[in-house]
Amino acid sequence: MARLTDCIEIQQKSQFFVYGIPDFNECGKFYQVSDNDALQSFIKRTKKDGEVNSLVLNVSQVKNNGRKTPLKMLLREIVWRYGSWDNMYLKKWIDEINPSCILVVGGDNCFILDFARKVAQDRNLPVVLYSTEEYPFKNYNYVTRRWSIFYLIWWHALRRSYKKLAKYVKAGVFNTEELMKLYEKAYGFKCYSIYQASDIDWMENSSLTGYIKVSYLGNLGLNRHKALIQIAEVLHMICPEIKLDIYGRASESVEKELKDCPFVNFKGFVSYEQVVNVIHGSTLIVHAEYGDEFYTRDLKYAFS
Repeated sequence: MARLTDCIEIQQKSQFFVYGIPDFNECGKFYQVSDNDALQSFIKRTKKDGEVNSLVLNVSQVKNNGRKTPLKMLLREIVWRYGSWDNMYLKKWIDEINPSCILVVGGDNCFILDFARKVAQDRNLPVVLYSTEEYPFKNYNYVTRRWSIFYLIWWHALRRSYKKLAKYVKAGVFNTEELMKLYEKAYGFKCYSIYQASDIDWMENSSLTGYIKVSYLGNLGLNRHKALIQIAEVLHMICPEIKLDIYGRASESVEKELKDCPFVNFKGFVSYEQVVNVIHGSTLIVHAEYGDEFYTRDLKYAFS
């Protein structure tokens, strides 16, 4: 997202967010309403000022790491819909930043879409929609992979939110042409696809060591670790000296599976600086997706 708005001055950009660390090198002002803030405003009708000061970063980083389910997603939408988080403090913050355009990241929640639509409607502002997923088109339960009435209710609500927002969208930006065509056909607004290059720091005198180093760096969700284990086994068949080095965050169960494979070196999560060093020091970089029927369907429009 930061790359897409590089041409705009920092002080001209402001962000409303739920979780994450605000980067004052990218935006001038921030306002946060966390899930807990929304819940408290729903239960106790509290009205909290969510403006984030660059000198005192009072940011909520507590996330619910419990298993995602359609019922939880639906309850979350109810909390956000009827909470009092959209209060005088938020309205004052919007007045102060005085936006001329709204950039929305289209995800799998209604409340962000509805909030953007409300602001656009009240202030007669154009909206730019950015997305890398086809959530409004997932008519199957991608969360728990089984039929759920709660998923159907939630999915229909999400589709309504996208449809209502589409009336204010002047342009859609997507990371693949197929995704661009999907949204353009469904909603009718002008869409563009932008392929963003990786921003990897250049290293002088980058050289490979005497042995073959094969590395994977990235997401280990969606059963990617199973595909990586298969790759490691094939690499070992080709050259018994090779082990696949895997870098990334993993759940305890995934980490155990990776460590149990004798052809894998699980390295865990590393910093950006270490990522750059690993890339420059590797003979081969691996990208993987797990190719069963469900994930092939779920990742049809995804692109890493």
